[in-house]
Amino acid sequence: MLKKAIWIGLFVVLTSGFGINRFYVNVQANHWERNSEAVQAAYEKTTMTKANRVEAFHGARSYEVVYGEDKLGNGLIVWVPLKQDGTGLAIDEIHTEMTAENITEEAVRGIMAKKNAKLDILRVNAGEFKGKYVWEVFYKDEQDRAFYDYYNLKTGALEDTFKLSLQ
Repeated sequence: MLKKAIWIGLFVVLTSGFGINRFYVNVQANHWERNSEAVQAAYEKTTMTKANRVEAFHGARSYEVVYGEDKLGNGLIVWVPLKQDGTGLAIDEIHTEMTAENITEEAVRGIMAKKNAKLDILRVNAGEFKGKYVWEVFYKDEQDRAFYDYYNLKTGALEDTFKLSLQ
């Protein structure tokens, strides 16, 4: 009896694990496919030969932002916009920036540290704000209030700040 209960328990655990895995894969499939399409578009339309990561940006317009390198190892950031109707990527509207010609993510983190060393930076991502390419910094302050800061990609100047907290 005990042996049968162990086998039934094992079967339930394995079946549940498999079901949860399939659910997760099914939910994430569109996200992974869009990332792959963005990387492929970056390879085809720019000098990028190696993609390091892909991040989504959602502002006035949504982008898949691909961070990578060209064949010489120079850093690139490629903005692959989503079509306005949401049906896919607008590959003909890709924008590319060389990281050497702009301020870096690390420099933006340094600006934030100078602003207040106690800030909890949750995410730094390249994006677009009011027609300018920017670094979007999502962070919380000491009172656990959430903010978005937008720093000009070329100059590092603060473009705007949005406070998200209800306080």
